[in-house]
Amino acid sequence: GRTLKPYQTHSLDAYESLPEVPISVEDDSCYRYSAMAISNITVPKSPENMQIRLYRCGMRGINLLTDLTNYLMLELGQPMHAYDYKRVSQIEVKKFDQPFQFTTLDDKVRTVGTDTLMICSQGKPVCVAGIMGGQESEIVDDTDSFLLECANFDSMSVRKSTQALGLRTDAALRYEKTLDPEMTRTAVARYLKLLLEIDPDVKVISRFSDCYKKHYPHRVITIDKDYVDRYTGIDISEDRITKTLTDLGFGVTRRGKDFIVDVPSYRATKDVTIPADLIEEISRIYGYDNFAKKTTRAAIHPITMTPEHRLHRGVKNLLAFSYGSHEVHTYIWNDGKTLGQLGLSNKGILHLTNAVSPDIDTIREEMVPSLICVAAKNKTYAQEFSVFEIGSVVTGLDKDNLAIEEKHLGVVLVGQKGSEEKLVMRAKSICESIAKMLRGISFYYTNDESGDVKEWGHPYNAFTVMAADEDPITPDLNVGRIAIVHPSVSAKINKKLALVGIELNMDAIWPLTRIMPKFQEPSRFPSITADITYQVDNSVRYSEFMRIIAQHPSQLLKDTELMGIYEDPDQKDKKAVTIRYTFGADDRTLTSEEVTDAIEMYRGVMRELGAMVEG
Repeated sequence: GRTLKPYQTHSLDAYESLPEVPISVEDDSCYRYSAMAISNITVPKSPENMQIRLYRCGMRGINLLTDLTNYLMLELGQPMHAYDYKRVSQIEVKKFDQPFQFTTLDDKVRTVGTDTLMICSQGKPVCVAGIMGGQESEIVDDTDSFLLECANFDSMSVRKSTQALGLRTDAALRYEKTLDPEMTRTAVARYLKLLLEIDPDVKVISRFSDCYKKHYPHRVITIDKDYVDRYTGIDISEDRITKTLTDLGFGVTRRGKDFIVDVPSYRATKDVTIPADLIEEISRIYGYDNFAKKTTRAAIHPITMTPEHRLHRGVKNLLAFSYGSHEVHTYIWNDGKTLGQLGLSNKGILHLTNAVSPDIDTIREEMVPSLICVAAKNKTYAQEFSVFEIGSVVTGLDKDNLAIEEKHLGVVLVGQKGSEEKLVMRAKSICESIAKMLRGISFYYTNDESGDVKEWGHPYNAFTVMAADEDPITPDLNVGRIAIVHPSVSAKINKKLALVGIELNMDAIWPLTRIMPKFQEPSRFPSITADITYQVDNSVRYSEFMRIIAQHPSQLLKDTELMGIYEDPDQKDKKAVTIRYTFGADDRTLTSEEVTDAIEMYRGVMRELGAMVEG
């Protein structure tokens, strides 16, 4: 290709005898700050061709001095800023001890925090470093002298300030990607070159003033021919390697088979830091299409899953394969728009400062609301379905004011109106299947009297899921809840649908899990089941039945299971609870008398609850 023309700049050496602009850098986030003062500005507007170029790049023409800073930013990638010299004649770069209000060039008042770097003059802030200038120091129509700034700031500092202020500018976008501090002198010299061509009568009233706080280390990388061949898989000649790197601006010295590569500063501060980066440069110029296509031989090692991941995978498989539920993946923030349409508030502990939309600015504290939104969007695809997800939620803040993040399982079951009881029983079956999979624990359910009524849940038809460890010393633990979704919410989705939600704290369940299963030899003798239906007051809970059974243990009782609850419309103060008892022995077949005695005992002990046995 053709040789590039030399970059035309104006020599700054002629101004070395002029006074210096006072510059004080008090914070390490400013790597370099350069400035020059210029007066006798007689041309207020930039040339038409410059304005056209700026317009085609998405910028509008403002005035000559500002347009030149924008033009140079697009040409060199180096942001610059011009201050009215009457207001800004000296520079201090620092952070403030207390937050304060500052009006930026877009005429908005912003709160500047203690971590934001500011450009000041005589102690007064005039610009947010690397982001946007202040209104009081802007270039106006009658400005006849100005102070030109060309600086380099820490990319992370600029990034954090843009996030805190909610202000993203073209200058900030470039500073965030790490700029070369060596570019400031070149940019000022180029600015002065263009300015003198447009307004020859301007006068430079200061020398190039420079405060260079941080120098990046000079980077030299050594590679050899064998290294290049091993990485590329092809034989690239030594002369071609040298020419490729030289043409790209690298200094190359040959020493035997070694290439000692001097990395220019504008690449060392960007993307060339290790030998593999040089391989990428050589390869892209050689042409990836010129590489021979062949299969790479490499050892593949299986990834060992952690116990927590195995637990999560097992729960997912159980829900997908045994219950036909669909796994979904939602964002960690609430879908505020959909929640609003369903009459639910966008609640959460944490809020994003600079969210793309106000509808996604709140980190969720529960899984079920996210899944209700999914169900609402998929209501037309099936009359009955269920969705689940194991995801992160933030349930509070710790003593260091950091987020308490937990892994929760959320499940939402959708069915026809009137099938609420069926859905609750299915939800209970899911929880019990999970408990069996975990080994060593069991779940039982109590009416939710915690006072922590969830907005999405029915105020009465909600149940706390308690985990009981087989070790009697371990106290029972609240691990979640099952609740019918509030009728006002389900009605907004579809008046013909009913929804039930499950929320389980997987982080609370995990410590109770038994890694090694306990094996029990199955009995060689048949077991006998008996269903007993008790008629009790509506106020009696199923947990009270379990309490009575636990207080009257029997060596013959192997298992109990709730089969159903029936409420007679004609007797609204009564309900029928059916419990299935499984009896058996490991050493013999039970006689009918033994089974009858056991059944009669469990019929009798329930009288403590005022229960009447039906049938």
